[in-house]
Amino acid sequence: MTDRCRLRARTSPRSLRCYLRRLEEAFARALRRALDAGELRAGLEPCDVARELVALTQGMALLARIKVGAPFQRSTVRAVLSALQP
Repeated sequence: MTDRCRLRARTSPRSLRCYLRRLEEAFARALRRALDAGELRAGLEPCDVARELVALTQGMALLARIKVGAPFQRSTVRAVLSALQP
């Protein structure tokens, strides 16, 4: 298989959906643990926040590709984290 074919296989819609689902599940597990430990604001829904974090990571990856500055990205992450804290 050529490099181009391997790249296409890894970035097929099915592969991307699988990757994003696994990422969302990992976020949800970590969020449940943090919620149970009192590290997050009470009342948060781990699955909903996990979807938000997946969207954030994908948006951040896009911003990095188009060379948006680090200060913009840092302020975005700070805003999301502050909304989650107790």
